[in-house]
Amino acid sequence: MIFDRLFAKFLAAGVINTIVGSLVMFGCYHLLGFGYWFSSVCNYIAGGICSFLLNKYVTFQSRVISLVQIVLFAANLVLCYFISYGIARVAVAAILVQASATVQDTVALCSGMLLYTLLNYLGQRY
Repeated sequence: MIFDRLFAKFLAAGVINTIVGSLVMFGCYHLLGFGYWFSSVCNYIAGGICSFLLNKYVTFQSRVISLVQIVLFAANLVLCYFISYGIARVAVAAILVQASATVQDTVALCSGMLLYTLLNYLGQRY
């Protein structure tokens, strides 16, 4: 079953990860004036480190660490990132045609985070 106690722990760790990553991403985009892709990448560098540590030690309670684990984790993050943010950017631009670029990007960043969360969980669990 996908939605079980493990999923609840993953979501709890994700709340912390999301707060860290969102502060970085929206700070980069709105305060520092960086673009969509750079801001979202900064999110996943900061959030990815937080996610790895929380999910490894808290959610999945793994004490083993290996280079293979780190490479697979990073590959999962990269794959989920490009799928999620690519789909979000295209879908939001098609739906919010009349909105400003800033509104489109902000909605796409939020939508991408949601899609990323689901894909990342599936990738880490399986």
